[in-house]
Amino acid sequence: MPLLLQNKNRNNIGEIEVSFTVSGMKTIIHILVTFSITCLAWIFFRAKSITEAFGYIQGCFPIYLLKVSI
Repeated sequence: MPLLLQNKNRNNIGEIEVSFTVSGMKTIIHILVTFSITCLAWIFFRAKSITEAFGYIQGCFPIYLLKVSI
């Protein structure tokens, strides 16, 4: 018999404590880095050539962000 019909489906309905910790922020950063690398890899996967892939990437970022001034 399903738990819903037995009224036993509500075991974890207590209050939730939300806190931001360093390990939680590290996890979020790791997720974002992994997502970014995956998106970058898809550009190379879908492009017809390496040159075209680099052209797409250059088109994503303005020129002034790619210049390094000393």
